Amino acid sequence: MITLLAFVGAIALLVVFHELGHYWVARRCGVRVLRFSVGFGKVIYRKRFANSDTEWVISAIPLGGYVKMLDEREREGEVAAEDLPYAFNRQPVLQRMAIVAAGPLANFLLAIMLYWILFVHGVPGLKPVLGEVPPGSPAAFAQMQPGETIVSINGETIPSWEELRWSLLELALRQGEVRIEARSAQGEPLFHLLDIGGLEAKDLDGEFLDKLGLHLSRPVILPVIGKIAKNSVAQRAGLQEGDRILRANGVAMQHWDELVEMIRTHPGQTVRLDIQRGEMTSSIELVPQDFEHRAGAAVGRRIRSEKLFAGHPQDRGQDRRGSASG
Repeated sequence: MITLLAFVGAIALLVVFHELGHYWVARRCGVRVLRFSVGFGKVIYRKRFANSDTEWVISAIPLGGYVKMLDEREREGEVAAEDLPYAFNRQPVLQRMAIVAAGPLANFLLAIMLYWILFVHGVPGLKPVLGEVPPGSPAAFAQMQPGETIVSINGETIPSWEELRWSLLELALRQGEVRIEARSAQGEPLFHLLDIGGLEAKDLDGEFLDKLGLHLSRPVILPVIGKIAKNSVAQRAGLQEGDRILRANGVAMQHWDELVEMIRTHPGQTVRLDIQRGEMTSSIELVPQDFEHRAGAAVGRRIRSEKLFAGHPQDRGQDRRGSASG
């Protein structure tokens, strides 16, 4: 329903601006406008302002609209002699052309205005802050460090991680030099020369930033249970909201992703979880039940966190929910 209403609203906006273009230029050219309609078919609302020849209406079918002008070619009857100077068909050719072209031109100007508003307001995006820099990667050789914020590449401002990706992709295709200006976590200016010569054509089809050692900094997601789904493996095993996973099969769990990987790699096998619940610690065993086969190997199926675990509630405001296998 929301999609349908949004579609109708978008059509109505386009129609209004389109017909306003015709209307405004027609009035400037001295043509009398008899009706301005948003929609077709049966009229459901009409309004005529004082000292105005134009009837403003809203019709039942909101998929278009029209501007009806005084015209001798209309079938309603003859135009009075005193009104002939205001008829559309009596206007010079250039004026008639301007009236007809005004509608599409109005839509073109509307698009420019909407894009201007969009760019002034801005679009959501992830800041280009570096996460882990693998040793031996091109980023490591360029002496880039975790926590740096990329400011510009070859003098072009980089406002988001997506813009960073597109800029490096373009330079990789042209085998161009990459001069990076960054800012440290303490705000100090940093400058790097990144070598992208090792990238091959096949790398550009995937996540080639991994090949360069560039990873987005992500917030730490603690292995704390935020929600338990009904009839899930976690509920049957006795896990509760607020439980913190300390260890899985004896391996310390510092981050949510570590727990995800443990579940993923143990399909159909018992996983022993050491948990902290308030001041108490205990152990729980569970068996991931869902499977999928990848390249002939079975793995614990990765599902949304609500199926087994969910990130702690305090992390949700920054989209910190994890995923796990059940």
